[in-house]
Amino acid sequence: MSVILQSLDKQEFTVSIEVAQQSMLLKDMIAAREDAESPIVLKFVLGSVLAKVIEYCEHHQNDPLDENNALARSYDISSWDYQFLKADNIMLALMTNASKILRIERLRDLCAVVIGNLVCGKTDEEISTLFNMHINLPDEIRELVDNGKTWTDFRVQDQPSLE
Repeated sequence: MSVILQSLDKQEFTVSIEVAQQSMLLKDMIAAREDAESPIVLKFVLGSVLAKVIEYCEHHQNDPLDENNALARSYDISSWDYQFLKADNIMLALMTNASKILRIERLRDLCAVVIGNLVCGKTDEEISTLFNMHINLPDEIRELVDNGKTWTDFRVQDQPSLE
């Protein structure tokens, strides 16, 4: 049995139910839908990203499940996963986002490990360049960050009262 997934850019992918159900979101959507023939529209993911996510799920469809019917967690990155996650940095960020929304925990965790390794020891400018992000922090915030301040050192000015 299979299901059709449709991406934001209207690309359609036919995948087995077993592959689709590695996503907890899709598992819930499949169980709740009335029309089993119509595609499941995923308006938050591009076809190129969905293709990569499906490739990952197809490769891992026979992985052991834990007691919560979720993929058993292993923090050892296999050689296949390593090669798979060597995608360009923009695709890696998009796959991380898609895996978070689709609730594919193991893929999300693997992407996070790779991103963590990429950004470790880098400046904010280098990280911005890695992921093609350009965030212009005000000079006073940049100075605080450059001087080693953490998010816990910042205070919200004029915070509204909850009373």
